[in-house]
Amino acid sequence: MAYDIYGRPLKPKRQSIAKSQKDIVWDNQKGKCFFCPKKLCPSFTHYDHIKEVHRGGKSITKNLRALCADCHSKRHKEDQARKADKKKSRRKSNVSMFGNPKMKSPDICKFLR
Repeated sequence: MAYDIYGRPLKPKRQSIAKSQKDIVWDNQKGKCFFCPKKLCPSFTHYDHIKEVHRGGKSITKNLRALCADCHSKRHKEDQARKADKKKSRRKSNVSMFGNPKMKSPDICKFLR
């Protein structure tokens, strides 16, 4: 894996999907959307990676599926919601934003007794 000058991993570049690959995916799905039963129009079909490119997915026919525009946008909105949920759950952990364990505040009532 390649890294930038700050040590962060570089994002993989998008790979184009060949017409022959699109034709194979289209034929395998019989011209229907992967998620809903809509019949797809070849010129308005969205081709989606099952395993996303940024997670190491490749543009091969086994990793592609044909979707209608509605299902494709819905899928990406669900991914964004999932990411937001993960960020919220990280914030509520026992670790502070600096990576140190959170300290419990002392019980003042204990000292007043």
